[in-house]
Amino acid sequence: MKIKLLYMYPDLMNLYGSSGNMRCIEKHIIEAGSETEIIYADLGDEIDFSGVDFVYIGAGTERSQKRVLEDIKRHKTALKEYIDLGGVCLFCGNSFELLGKSITAVNGEVYECLGFYDFQTIEKKRRVVVDTVCTCSLISSKIVGFMNKQSSTTIIPNPLFRVVSGAGNASDRNDEGILDKNLFATQLSGPILVRNPQLRAVIEKRIYDNKGLDLLPLYFMYEEQAYKESLKGLKA
Repeated sequence: MKIKLLYMYPDLMNLYGSSGNMRCIEKHIIEAGSETEIIYADLGDEIDFSGVDFVYIGAGTERSQKRVLEDIKRHKTALKEYIDLGGVCLFCGNSFELLGKSITAVNGEVYECLGFYDFQTIEKKRRVVVDTVCTCSLISSKIVGFMNKQSSTTIIPNPLFRVVSGAGNASDRNDEGILDKNLFATQLSGPILVRNPQLRAVIEKRIYDNKGLDLLPLYFMYEEQAYKESLKGLKA
């Protein structure tokens, strides 16, 4: 059975090796014995979400984010329906901010976002660049990631992670990201699924569950070793 992966804005939203998340998912699905098809969607493209098994958007510059914001609004109704029906999604980096009500830029300009969730983002002059360690209620291992942002978001009642060290959605709180049904969204950038095999396994299992398929347990020794070394280096 073929599993369809939708990669939205692969050129504009690919900072810090964000494309590695899609390549990682594709590789493991193939290793599990399934066919894959990656559908690439850029500015102006039409998208049919029916039959899509996984939607992914990575991180971009603030300028790229605003270009994507204006385009993704064309898909607002279809994307919201996909999420509400339990479609599996991953938003990384500042693509996370598109899901809220608005983004207020440093110059005071307000950008209306998709409004799927009741949070607002305010851009700051000071950029936060830090390695981050979190916990996640879905897995026993800690999450390791990289944060590079210049924004703060208001309270989110259903965060994906809780920050142990590093940075979260705001400087005075430890909530980070969103978890809603099968939507995984985080401000952590880069190849987070490559760095965190257990999180990758959770997302892959949900893709297979939606298809009514069993995902055979797969162990990738070098990925696990790399994760342990990364966590050790962060002393968390």
